[in-house]
Amino acid sequence: MFYIKENDNCPITNIFTRSSVLFYIINNIFYWICYTVVQHCQCGKESREIRCSQTESYLCGNVCGKLLNCGVHTCEKLCHVDSCEDCSIVLEKECFCGKETRKETCSKENASSAGFSCEATCSKTLSCGHHNCNDVCHEGKCKACERAVESVTTCPCGKKSLEQLIANNRIVKRTTCLDPIPTCGNVCGKVLKCGTPGNYHTCKAKCHEGQCPQCSGKTAVKCRCGFMNKNIPCSELLTKADEVTCEKQCKKLRQCGRHKCGVKCCIDIDHICSRVCGKTLKCRQHKCQEPCHRGNCPRCWETSFEELSCHCGGSVLYPPIPCGTEPPSCELPCQREQACSHSVSHNCHSEPKCPPCTTLVGKPCFGNHTIMKSTPCYVAAMSCGEQCAKKLPCGVHLCQKVCHDGPCIKGPCKQKCTEPRPTCDHSCGNPCHSGACPNTPCKEMVTVTCLCGNRKTEMVCSENEKEYKSMATSKIASELHCLNSGGSVNISQIFSKSNKAEKFKRLECNDECGLIARNRQLALALQITNPDAREFIKDGGTNLYTDSVKDEARKDIQFTQTVHSALNDLVLKAKESKQKSRSHSFAPMNRDKRRFIHEYSKYFGCQSQSYDEEPKKNVVVTAFKNMCRLPPISIISVIQKEQGQRKGPGPVLNRKTVPGWLFYFHNYFDTSIEILGVYFGTLFAVQLNGKL
Repeated sequence: MFYIKENDNCPITNIFTRSSVLFYIINNIFYWICYTVVQHCQCGKESREIRCSQTESYLCGNVCGKLLNCGVHTCEKLCHVDSCEDCSIVLEKECFCGKETRKETCSKENASSAGFSCEATCSKTLSCGHHNCNDVCHEGKCKACERAVESVTTCPCGKKSLEQLIANNRIVKRTTCLDPIPTCGNVCGKVLKCGTPGNYHTCKAKCHEGQCPQCSGKTAVKCRCGFMNKNIPCSELLTKADEVTCEKQCKKLRQCGRHKCGVKCCIDIDHICSRVCGKTLKCRQHKCQEPCHRGNCPRCWETSFEELSCHCGGSVLYPPIPCGTEPPSCELPCQREQACSHSVSHNCHSEPKCPPCTTLVGKPCFGNHTIMKSTPCYVAAMSCGEQCAKKLPCGVHLCQKVCHDGPCIKGPCKQKCTEPRPTCDHSCGNPCHSGACPNTPCKEMVTVTCLCGNRKTEMVCSENEKEYKSMATSKIASELHCLNSGGSVNISQIFSKSNKAEKFKRLECNDECGLIARNRQLALALQITNPDAREFIKDGGTNLYTDSVKDEARKDIQFTQTVHSALNDLVLKAKESKQKSRSHSFAPMNRDKRRFIHEYSKYFGCQSQSYDEEPKKNVVVTAFKNMCRLPPISIISVIQKEQGQRKGPGPVLNRKTVPGWLFYFHNYFDTSIEILGVYFGTLFAVQLNGKL
């Protein structure tokens, strides 16, 4: 048995017919070898013989002649390769009743029809010659006249035939359609639209032509949803009773959960939403065309058949490409034009804007105070942290903000006027203004002291000025008594600027002031030059500590004692050391205790600084040899005095270690050994109360 197999390389298609062929046999299988074939032209009218290898189309040059899509006309083009075009012949047609005409492109649907319906009333004269057709424009002949003699065989109500009426000699036989239709005289009885289903009302009038008159009864109407159930006059009923709908709108949510039903007299159960979803899909380009639904929208099914490449074209995705596909990533450098001249440091990207250039450059700050080094290239300017100091619109004040961008202020200047007052030299203090300063009382707080400066009090400047003027007036009045004896009085010094300092020394000195004055005389006699110690003697150590420091010390006496001992030892070591300073590091502690160390170290003339971060933050106190000191009285002693506690006896001093003259001054001035020791520059770690 031999098997015949065609040569796979032969391009013969269905339009070819083998003419002369050769074949060869391999392994009992026949292989066709095409030699010549018959090729038909595209329209099929002519043919020719060609070699099998020739594949070009054959065009005969005659008119194509194939039927077009309308099935009536033929193609007028010459023999061609592509399919024939649609018929383009325009047909002018008239409607069936002859009232309208229109033009239509020839197609399969309208090629066979002779006209069209204009949807108007036909109005052609019927065969009777008296009446017109009342049907919609139609094809073919009109119906016969409904009133024709042969068409009407009964009375209008249909109960009696015309033959019966003629036999009873009640009517004359009709001869034309114009003759009236005889009536039988009985009740019409035709079924009307009113009434309930199964019990419709009937016409109560006598047999008549035309439509029945309106019913005078009432109909029990119940809408389909059951909301409306009432009797209404039949004259108001426009439809059958079982077709009446109420005006109640359904407020139930549809299945989508977004929209309400809104249908009047609704009887729907499922409430399927008929709207289109319309939400923007994830691709951000198309809208969801599904019916309105719950949950997330499906993926976008739009597909592009164009290649999708990166911005530079180095990476390409080939179609089909689902909508929403991101452009492919590209590892090549970005080829877009940059805003600066620095080299590109990022790869090709699909974002519309390139990432900002982060090359560090030097740029002036907002206020042009300095050049800010290491500023990213994309940043226009930075704040240097200094005061802006630009002149404000008032022309007097400077901007107090930290170096900033944009205008310094919006609106007028709100800073306080700095012009000095003529009476007290304080600034005006009123909001920035033009012209002379308003004459308002000065509200600055001033310190009023006694002549020696020991007593101090705070009061408003304007009140102090008023009291000083009153005192000055009294002084002038007393001076004027000299005029009675013929003497002269100089009152210029009372109101001179050099005498303005006397305004703030109006308090009277007390006994404590006298004690301080004696101590100051002692200091002058011994040529003491330590100003810090002089301040200690002036205060006597009684009001040395602030209330906040004392309140914090009362919370933990043991901790306060530890801090006091540490600072006391630090000062002693710093005084005895050959170095300029000594430091002490406290253990990590909470914020309140660190604040107490910072404040308490100031009374020892030491500097403090916090280091590390929470919770290991600690305080390091540094005592400089020429600046540190011991307070005249410890804070623990002050607290004990305020609480009325009796202090324990102090250690007995050795007369060999303490100079005798120190005990003499102690007895004479009734001053503690500790204060005298600090005052004279000698440090003692003990305190002696009372006389030795």
